[in-house]
Amino acid sequence: MTVLFTFLLFLFPFFGPSGKYTIRGSFSKPQTEEWIYLVRFMEADPKVDSARIIDGKFMFEGEVDIPEMYALSYHHSRTKGILPVFLEPATLTVVIDPANWENGSTLSGGKVNNEYHAFLRDIEEKFTKKIIALYDQDSSDTEDEKKELENQMKKLVDE
Repeated sequence: MTVLFTFLLFLFPFFGPSGKYTIRGSFSKPQTEEWIYLVRFMEADPKVDSARIIDGKFMFEGEVDIPEMYALSYHHSRTKGILPVFLEPATLTVVIDPANWENGSTLSGGKVNNEYHAFLRDIEEKFTKKIIALYDQDSSDTEDEKKELENQMKKLVDE
C-alpha cells in the first residue's frame, strides 16, 4: 500500500483540474453477462456505478476530482473477474478478457493509468517472471542447487 501511495504522489503533478472521464469497454471473447460494474476499490461501503453490456460493449461517463482506484467487475460482490483501473479525467479504452480479467485484459488512456500499467509491466518483467521461473526450478535434489536458487531469489528481491 505504501508503494501505491508513493506512486500516486509521484504522479500528482500529472493531475489536472477535475474533469470528465469516459471508459469505453469491450470484451475480447463472447460473454453472457448483461451488466458490468464500476466499484470504488477495496472499500467496505463502495461507490458503485453500472453499465449495460450491449453487443459486448459498455461505457461509463462522469466527473472526477482526483484519480482514485476503482475496479471493473461483473458484480461488486465477486472476488474473481476484477480489473483495477484509476478513475481519472481522461478517456480510457478497456478490452476485457472474460477468462483472465487481470492479466489478459488491456487498458489504455489517461496519464495515471498509463504510468501505473507501465509500472506493473516493469515489475512483472524484472521480478515476477524471474521469481516464478526460479521457483519452478526449485525441485532440485541437491542442497547446493537449492542454496544457489535461494541466493538468486534473494538477489532479485534486493535489486
